[in-house]
Amino acid sequence: MTGISLYDAERVRDPQEPLHADLREGVSMCTSIYVVFDVKQPPFDDVKVRQAFALAVDRQRYIDIALSGKAVPARGCTRRRCRASPPI
Repeated sequence: MTGISLYDAERVRDPQEPLHADLREGVSMCTSIYVVFDVKQPPFDDVKVRQAFALAVDRQRYIDIALSGKAVPARGCTRRRCRASPPI
């Protein structure tokens, strides 16, 4: 089994497409699209700015528009206690 892009998924959903019979749809829990900030540079060096940005992003709307509704919104990119993750 392998993943395909949303663009290809639309094509393969067509019942006339030869690969249609092999299509299995689901949501991958291992793929993330995320925004990266340099937390050492203003304004993102301020935890309050990062928190405000995180609250301002409408994750479900982004998924609905950019990913054709084919994703699950994340609430963070790493576990909260992970040392690699600065506070949001």
